[in-house]
Amino acid sequence: MMRNPADGTRTQAVGAARKRIPNLFLHWVLAALFFAFAISHLDDSGISQSLGSRNNEHQMFDGFAVAMSRREHGLREYLAYPGLFDVVEQVVKDGGTFNEGLERALEITEPRKLGEPRPIRQWFGNLVFQDYLLLSTIIFGYQIEALFYLYFLLTFIAVLVGIYRFRHDAGLMALFSFVPIALVLTVSATNLFAEPILLDAIHEMRFLGTLSVVPTLYLCLSIFDRRRITIVDGLLIVVQSLILLWAIAFRTSALLGPAAILVCVVLAWVLMGSWAVNGKWISGLPRRIWL
Repeated sequence: MMRNPADGTRTQAVGAARKRIPNLFLHWVLAALFFAFAISHLDDSGISQSLGSRNNEHQMFDGFAVAMSRREHGLREYLAYPGLFDVVEQVVKDGGTFNEGLERALEITEPRKLGEPRPIRQWFGNLVFQDYLLLSTIIFGYQIEALFYLYFLLTFIAVLVGIYRFRHDAGLMALFSFVPIALVLTVSATNLFAEPILLDAIHEMRFLGTLSVVPTLYLCLSIFDRRRITIVDGLLIVVQSLILLWAIAFRTSALLGPAAILVCVVLAWVLMGSWAVNGKWISGLPRRIWL
C-alpha cells in the first residue's frame, strides 16, 4: 500500500512543532533567570532606590503625592494634596529614606487640613510619567522600587512575546533571552564614568525611553519574517506597539524606533519584491500585514 506524501509532510510538521515547545519553555525559563539576576544585581547596587537627577526628584515627589491623593483620598485628574509632598520631603530632609516618608504620608487621614489640592506641572512628558508611577504603585505598592520593578516587568513582557513569536528560530530566542544581561552591562559600563549621563536611576524619564528597544527589535524582525501572521501574532504586535508608544511618550529620542521600523519596511519592499496584488504572494510583507 502506497503512503500519501502529504501524510509524511504533516507528520514531520507535527514533530517539528513538538520539538519547538520544549525550546520555547527553555528560553522563557532562561530569560526569567537572567531577569532575576539583573534585578538582584542592580537592586544590590542601590539603583532601585535612587531618585535619579534633581529634576527627577521633583517628579517623584509630585508623582507619589498624585498617586496617594487619587488612590487614598479620591482626587481626580492630576491633582495632589501639597501636604503629602511636604511630609515626604521633610522626612528626607531629616535623614530618613524616601520610603519612610511615603509610610508617614500614608498615615495622614485628612490631607485637606494641610492644604487645598493643587495641579502638578502640566507638560505632557510629566503627565505620562505620573501615569507610569501610578501603575507602579498599583502593582508594587508605595515604594520607590516600584518604578524600577515596573520597568523590568514591561521589558520582561516584551521579551517573552519576542521569544514566543520567533519560537521557530533558536538564535532569535537566545537574542531576546539575553536582553537583561545586555541591560546590566549597559548600566555597569555607564557607571564606570564619574558622572553618569543617563543612569542615575533606570526608572527616571531620561532612561525610560529605552523601553522602546525590545519592541523595535521585535517589529523589525517581524517585517522580515515570511510566515503568515495569525490573530495571536497580531495581538502580540499590538502589545509591543503599545509599549513602544509609551516609550515615545517618555522621550522623543525613542522615535528612533519607528524610524528603524520604517527603514525595515523599505528594505523589505526592495529585497522581497513589490506589493501584493489581488491577494497573490508577490511580497511577504504587504500581504501579511495589510491584506
